[in-house]
Amino acid sequence: MKHEEPRHFLLIAGRGLLPKLVYEKLVSRGDNVEIALLPGSEHHDLPTSHTKIKLDNFLELLQKYRGMGVEHVVLVGGVDRPNQTSISFKQGKTNNQINIMGGDDSILKQFLTVIEEIGFKIWGVHQVIPQLVNHNGVLTDRSPSSADKSDIIFAEEIVTSIGNADIGQAAVIRNNRCIAVETITTDWMLDSIKDVYSTFTNDPDERGGILIKASKPNQDLRVDLPTIGPNTIQRVVSLGMSGLVIESGKVILIDLPMVIKMANQGGIFIWSKSLNRNIRERSS
Repeated sequence: MKHEEPRHFLLIAGRGLLPKLVYEKLVSRGDNVEIALLPGSEHHDLPTSHTKIKLDNFLELLQKYRGMGVEHVVLVGGVDRPNQTSISFKQGKTNNQINIMGGDDSILKQFLTVIEEIGFKIWGVHQVIPQLVNHNGVLTDRSPSSADKSDIIFAEEIVTSIGNADIGQAAVIRNNRCIAVETITTDWMLDSIKDVYSTFTNDPDERGGILIKASKPNQDLRVDLPTIGPNTIQRVVSLGMSGLVIESGKVILIDLPMVIKMANQGGIFIWSKSLNRNIRERSS
């Protein structure tokens, strides 16, 4: 049987655990991997032979790697948004500009266009490690209650609306009230409501409310897939929520055995499901 030829990848790595997982998977199947670190990321668990990307050298670096025969790119990990409003660069004889004043999805699509124009094939994390998104159904001992399911119906509408507006990928709902939506990161959102969350119920000692995490409608799934890991589970448990809903096939679960163990120990549910993206007309 003929084996597939090794591919030559450029791993563009941001913060978090995912870059290491992707690197190890690519290497384990025999692919060659170059590493470039995004601003704000440090990876002492990756080989030291890497380059740091800056806004003023990203195009030059990409062209350099393409000239070395690198054909494939995977972008993974968290990154801080630059303070400036645009990035100017020269491609050939043409002066170009990336506008970074919009939502994350619109900005990332501009970067993907530049990367593809140089001649790279872009891979998503889910294409490298499919098992990270291959989940469906209730994953925990606890299942959502009828009250949770009512919150989930509303949550699906909220996360669809903020996704269509390119605002964020997550929201917190309790008693059919939207408590918070993600505008920066999910962990930041959860931390920001810890002092008030228990006030949105008549019984602060009873678990209730849900976190929903989903991709944005029409999102390019090769970058910025929503991600859940142990840190998020810890926050959901500590807030006193009932559980969380994640979009099946479109949310990365890091360290699934640990996530499920923490959820079961904390008494919350995790429900992986397809989302109803139909937004109802709500009566006043």
